[in-house]
Amino acid sequence: MSIRSLILGSLLLLAPGVALEGREMSPAPADPCLPGVQPESVTLSEVLQRAQALEPGLAVGERLVAAAEGEASAVRRERVPTLALEGMANWGQRVSPGEERALGVGERAELRALLEFGLLESGRQARLVAADRRVAEARADSASLAAGFEMEVAAAFVQSALALEFEATLEAHRAALAALEGPVRMRAEAGMVTAGDLARFEDEVVRSERGLVEAREVRAGADAVLRALAGSCVSARPLAPATRGVEVTAEGHPEVRRLREAAGSREAAARAIARQDRLSLGLVGSAGPTRSRAHDPGPVEQEYLLGITGQWRIDPGGVRSRLAQAERSRSSALVFQAEQLRREQERAIERTRLALDGAEARALLHEQEEAQAVESRRVAALRWEEGVGSWSELFQAEDRLRDARSATIEARAAVALAWLALARASGQAGELPAWLGSEADR
Repeated sequence: MSIRSLILGSLLLLAPGVALEGREMSPAPADPCLPGVQPESVTLSEVLQRAQALEPGLAVGERLVAAAEGEASAVRRERVPTLALEGMANWGQRVSPGEERALGVGERAELRALLEFGLLESGRQARLVAADRRVAEARADSASLAAGFEMEVAAAFVQSALALEFEATLEAHRAALAALEGPVRMRAEAGMVTAGDLARFEDEVVRSERGLVEAREVRAGADAVLRALAGSCVSARPLAPATRGVEVTAEGHPEVRRLREAAGSREAAARAIARQDRLSLGLVGSAGPTRSRAHDPGPVEQEYLLGITGQWRIDPGGVRSRLAQAERSRSSALVFQAEQLRREQERAIERTRLALDGAEARALLHEQEEAQAVESRRVAALRWEEGVGSWSELFQAEDRLRDARSATIEARAAVALAWLALARASGQAGELPAWLGSEADR
């Protein structure tokens, strides 16, 4: 199995679910790491903070929440009395009975301050509830977007961290072969190593170099994605996946919450439609000067009035009730969608728990095998230094150590991927730094 497939194989299986669904990746910017600049080793929490500050899509959700809150605030202020100022000036002949008619053609002007105060309006409370539900829906939308982005960043962090570990493992193996190469050639010149064994050793050196080059290419690609998200020259710290059990459910999944909030918003809208303009009661008042030639003794007189307005409207055609029922049907459909998604995610959580248990058991086993390989390599090195062991024995020990370390990394990768899947199914992306990040995140 190639280094590239070891690093990317499992991650690609989860890519559609881990990455932000439906999100188009913008072209990658130039590499923020200038020549000679040492990348900053960062934790997942630090990468998330930097990536969130740069992601424009998250600001869209915040603006939509602000818009919904502004709408709700406007509905709450409907009870505040409205004040208007109206004026009129004209010139002409009055035809209605009165003194102005008798005086003939002339001018008339008036200025009124109008005050309206709604005492009762059947749909006001329903509109307020609907506005509040739209705020909750906008917040759920924003949270769903943020959670998806966090999953994308976490997946990039895991890929970069694993690529770094694989590269370090192959570098250590290549360094061990380089240290062994001189003594092997000396023994070959002395006739202690056959030409065939020397050729086999040289082939292994070439394969080791080729694997290291491939590992460096994979790491460069993984680091480029992580740096594009973080917007700075960073390098992922080694993973330290948690091994403790956690209790999670799909109730907090952001998409489940979003669908439920959308259903509540539709139900509130249905009530607002059904009650809109059904019954209203209010106070009205006006006051101001009127200028007319008919006034005595002066042309200007003050007028005022205070009254009550009321309205009761029936809907014999049932238009509003049918519109309200349409909204209720949409609400019911969203409730069913939310429940269906919740059940799917609950099943995914159970499957992931089993996968996580198995991955943790395999990781522990591989760590034990790596410890044994380290000891075998130490013994083989001592035998080689004392002249009682062959180069092939030490070479095989180095190979076993490389394979054991690679298997350990691969097992820990499976654990990290299981944590990613668990976070996605439960909607707890915010727990990922503690679940799979470095010890500094705990």
